[in-house]
Amino acid sequence: MSYNNNTAMRKQLIADLVEKIDIISRNLNSYKESPRTYGTGTDKITLIEMRMVYVVGCHPGIGNRELAAHLQRTKSTVSIMTNSMADRGYINKEQSGTDSRKCILTLSPKGEELFRYRSSRIENYFSDLEKELEKYDDRELSRSIEIIDDLLRTCRETSDS
Repeated sequence: MSYNNNTAMRKQLIADLVEKIDIISRNLNSYKESPRTYGTGTDKITLIEMRMVYVVGCHPGIGNRELAAHLQRTKSTVSIMTNSMADRGYINKEQSGTDSRKCILTLSPKGEELFRYRSSRIENYFSDLEKELEKYDDRELSRSIEIIDDLLRTCRETSDS
């Protein structure tokens, strides 16, 4: 029996899919908003601050404008965040020798330690995901990505109207 021919079953599958996406979204939002120690001992770091350290670690010498693009935040928001992270000893800020308006960002030793912790966590996380997804072939994973992309596009179009 084809799922497309059973309207009630298809509606239920779509409702179940939307519910699962909602659960994922709530879990991610909860995770994003909760500061954690991330191997720092007692220092609480938010996920966006952790991402900032990771991006600066991957791109030493990056400026606030480029960092803002990576983090999908405004330059002024990133400037406030970099000041906070510099005050807490994770990021070094130096004025550019060629443009006095630009700051050059690098990691401090404390920031490098956090970067190494984050890098190892990412490797472990993706390793765990790969193990969990071994039961699906590449075609199934590609199809899942297509479906998610379609849903995201529909959500954007709906919110724009």
